[in-house]
Amino acid sequence: MIITANDFIQYLLGIEPEFKDDYGSYFKFMHGEANPHGIATALSDFVSKRLREDEYKNAKAVFAGIETLLTGNRADENIKNAICTCFLENLLNRFTEEHNILDRFIPVLGPESIKYCKAWDEFTRVKTHGLWGTEKPNFRSRFKLSDVEALEIIEAIKLREYKSEIEEDNKIRLLELAMPGISNLLFYDRRDLAPTQILEEAKSKNNAKPRKG
Repeated sequence: MIITANDFIQYLLGIEPEFKDDYGSYFKFMHGEANPHGIATALSDFVSKRLREDEYKNAKAVFAGIETLLTGNRADENIKNAICTCFLENLLNRFTEEHNILDRFIPVLGPESIKYCKAWDEFTRVKTHGLWGTEKPNFRSRFKLSDVEALEIIEAIKLREYKSEIEEDNKIRLLELAMPGISNLLFYDRRDLAPTQILEEAKSKNNAKPRKG
């Protein structure tokens, strides 16, 4: 059986029943409209709180369940994307400087989870404590977008042209990696800036030099 969006929450509750209350709060917050990426985000919040405890006794089972979904054809691509981008990434980003917390879950990650986490490290140029052992990450040069590429993404987001939330989320992540803080200008700035204004202000804040497309 392939786990799809309709099965995702029941699968997780079968592994970690205590997630029910946290998920219920998230579901209410979303007015009854939950999706795999939101569920994975809520799970990352739940697991983060438990990892801050002295001992999260169910950590091994939870991460084993996550590994099962990432392995082979046990889950559809939407579920896998949600697990990687909204669960694993959230944990890595949240505990970058907290080695004691990383020590509580990095050792119980499965092979596919480790593979993705290492790829994310290399992409973001961060070496996560406890993840690499004696192996060295292959850091890429700092991620860049040309002005033309960035403007195309900004315009597409403003016009809601992307066909799925996953595609839009991935484009937002690219923008944020190239120009940290640009998401705030896109979604929270009340001045209703035009795409060109968003780009120029983001570049200015990041001391970015103009680049030709």
